[in-house]
Amino acid sequence: MVRNNKGETVALRIGSIVSWTVGGMCVPRLSWADAPGGLTGSSLPWTIAILAGLAAVFVGWRYHRLHQRLEHGMAEMEGALGALQEQIGEQTEALEHAGDQLEAQRHTIEELRLTDGVTGLWTRQHVFRLLATHGARALRTWVAWNNGVTKNRPENADVLIFIVGLDKLEEATLALGSDVVDRVLCEFADVLRTSSRTTDVLARWGENEFMVVRSGADRASEKELAERLRESVASHVFRPSDEMELSTTCSIGFAGHPLLTHAPEALGWEDVVGLAQVALDAARRTGRNSWVGLVGDASTPSEGLVELLRSGPAALIAKDRLRVVSSFDDQTAVQWDGE
Repeated sequence: MVRNNKGETVALRIGSIVSWTVGGMCVPRLSWADAPGGLTGSSLPWTIAILAGLAAVFVGWRYHRLHQRLEHGMAEMEGALGALQEQIGEQTEALEHAGDQLEAQRHTIEELRLTDGVTGLWTRQHVFRLLATHGARALRTWVAWNNGVTKNRPENADVLIFIVGLDKLEEATLALGSDVVDRVLCEFADVLRTSSRTTDVLARWGENEFMVVRSGADRASEKELAERLRESVASHVFRPSDEMELSTTCSIGFAGHPLLTHAPEALGWEDVVGLAQVALDAARRTGRNSWVGLVGDASTPSEGLVELLRSGPAALIAKDRLRVVSSFDDQTAVQWDGE
């Protein structure tokens, strides 16, 4: 027997006792005095009780040792799991941070793609997307009213489209240079911002042309906004440098979508933009520093209106089928293409 291993000693001792007990049960005449270790006893029940107690102690001891090992293993596992969770959390946080940076970079790139590099206004391509959204909303509103879906006539449901052009910008570019003109254009964009609502869409439409789109508006306010824009530019002193002061004017053409409230689908918003461009050209041709607008009413034919306007609005205007409003005292003085 190895004496330095207490657990094995106890196990062997119990095994010896069990062997002699079984022998005693099989040969009742044997005395417990003959059992190894000099144990003595007088009855079988006491022997069984002692053996059961020793077995219970042994099982309890083994259970305790196994339980300790299990707890130790669980503690190590929990520690490893906690460390792993911490690493996962750190990596997740790092990935989220990297994702935020990528999203910010993507947003910056998208902003640069959609905004004009000189003035910071929306580009022509982006304003088309916005017009499609605003135009569709206005069209649904007026169609619903015409079809009797809504009882009350829509209010502030129009999209007003203004195209504003700086006068004589080509001559200024030749005289002053493109850098100076770019600074004038930046300042001109600021004038448009201060003269418009924060919800208005402002865009660079061309080299010297800009667009102002006001949605959720009443077409009766077209002339008021056009005059405000014209006067704001005419009264502004541009300062492209500390040593230079300039004055200039602008011309404006506008139209409202839908052109006909009683037949809102007669003309798409793209065609209304075309009418605003035609009106701008007429304002420039007639005298600059002015505004011209084209307005449809009950006398405007809805059938085949697109085809009627292909050759210009002059024929409809001459027949009083399309109304003209302008800053000129004589509305008939407006010069249309081909006149």
